[in-house]
Amino acid sequence: MAQLAPMSTAELARYLADPKDPQFSWAFYALQDRGEEAIPYLIKLMERDDLDNGWMDPMVALLKIGDKSIPPIVELLKSDNPIARRNAAWALARRNKPCKEAIVALVELLKGKDGETAGYAAAALAPDGKDASVAVPFLIPLAFRQTDSLSPDIAVEQIGLDPKLIPAVISQLTDPQDTSQPDPWHVRTDAWRIGIAVKLLQAAGTDGVPALTEALANKNTLVRLAAAETIQRLGGKAKTDPLEMALNSALSKDDTRVEAAAALVAIGAPAKAAVPGLVKDLEFGKLEVPETLELRYRCRAATVLATIPEAGSALVRGISNSNEMVRIGCMEALPNDGPTAKDAIPKIKEDLISTKSPAEQYMAVKALFRLDREWMLAAIANTQPAPSLPPWHWRELVAPAIAAAKAEGYENNK
Repeated sequence: MAQLAPMSTAELARYLADPKDPQFSWAFYALQDRGEEAIPYLIKLMERDDLDNGWMDPMVALLKIGDKSIPPIVELLKSDNPIARRNAAWALARRNKPCKEAIVALVELLKGKDGETAGYAAAALAPDGKDASVAVPFLIPLAFRQTDSLSPDIAVEQIGLDPKLIPAVISQLTDPQDTSQPDPWHVRTDAWRIGIAVKLLQAAGTDGVPALTEALANKNTLVRLAAAETIQRLGGKAKTDPLEMALNSALSKDDTRVEAAAALVAIGAPAKAAVPGLVKDLEFGKLEVPETLELRYRCRAATVLATIPEAGSALVRGISNSNEMVRIGCMEALPNDGPTAKDAIPKIKEDLISTKSPAEQYMAVKALFRLDREWMLAAIANTQPAPSLPPWHWRELVAPAIAAAKAEGYENNK
């Protein structure tokens, strides 16, 4: 019986005219096995808008073929067809390798209004590192309007940020937000914008410290917070005398004190001067801060207090404060051992007896479980009076405590 002659590449490509044709999938996968011969036909598929969920398949196939497919993909970046430009940018982003010949065309895509294509272009530029530094001025504003996983801030982190561009980052926090771009996930909160700015500013490294020092005195709250948080990430290598002075000055501002104190701790500078203000930060209704950031301050104040060795006596005094939130915050910030913990235990027990607040009772019991092993064991064995906390709170506290106690030879006979 005579064998059928194999189809040529051109003959296979004829079945790609209509993706609804039953032969389309078969022909497409057969085409991939033709190697470099298939490149022109796969490139044509990249220009089409009728592949629906399979729109990425031609690019994946081209990347498997290897470097020979890259020049025609780069040419598509300049196409008049927006689908082709998007697909070419996606392919180079997926490749995740330097492609210097594509840099100019990718930068042009960053200037366009198509956020999806610009996002892929940003991701494609990232592996080129400093060779793609020409793209950074266009990546900065793009980073503040992207919400997908190929966000341009990642590209800036890999490429690096020239300190001269720090004012461009700051302007994104001070200028009115661009509402022309949709925000379907509602992520562009003040905290989100600060987070993006910190990632960009950190890319300047210690070369950006002088500009960050100046930014700590900016009139805009978001700018000051972004500068302080960036310094925290840079750590001790960022420490300079002017920076330390600027951070101490920032302690006087309600809306910056928490992060300025955390920055002082991060660079290894004394933060004792921050303690009174941080205790105040735990009180509701006492701060002059944007409403969108208030809860953030409450949570952070207790966390930062716990990192300042000189905060011990203030934390103990805070347990007797007239404000419930201060009492709760101070108990949460107590260290696990040492003189501060020892002095705090009687105060916590007094508070546990006097308070009627379930939230405060829970925090007091939680603190005693950490600080007073004998009280904890007695509470578990039901020989020590304890408040009637909801069952889920007891489970949260008791389960790990029993495990630790049994490890020390204690048996719960209840």
